Amino acid sequence: HASVVDSELQSAVPPETSMVAIAPGAKRSTNKWPLDRYAKVAEALTAQGYFVLLLGAANDHESCASIASRAGGRALNLAGRLSVLESCEALRRCAFAICNDSGVQHMAAAVRTPCISVFSVRDMRGKWRPYGSQHVVLEKQVACHTCYLEECPHANLCVKQIQVSDVVA
Repeated sequence: HASVVDSELQSAVPPETSMVAIAPGAKRSTNKWPLDRYAKVAEALTAQGYFVLLLGAANDHESCASIASRAGGRALNLAGRLSVLESCEALRRCAFAICNDSGVQHMAAAVRTPCISVFSVRDMRGKWRPYGSQHVVLEKQVACHTCYLEECPHANLCVKQIQVSDVVA
């Protein structure tokens, strides 16, 4: 798995550069933070000197490409190009990961990479958090919390209350 990741990163990532992973995908639309906000986070991180690895499934490739296009040439879109184990290897090499409430947060936790997870309050609080104390879970309470709905009738209000500045901080 390391050799596949090595070959993907070799020509794209400058040597001795700190990497951060961003994974904007999620199984449910209710768990997705807006792509434009992920792009703004990528811009802020690349301005701080990080190189961004965009991770996800094949159906996340286009979304990740739009984020990469705003990262000033300091991003690599790997969505759909890596297996689960290869994605874990890429996450292992990152200083931290930023993602929605999704499988990526658990993969990051498995390889001991700190994770900033953007959470809706659709589910019972604390139920799906990544394992370990090194992670940051961002969530905002709203009156309709713990709704368990597959589609939000309020345009994902709880997730949209999380600001770019919350994630960057």
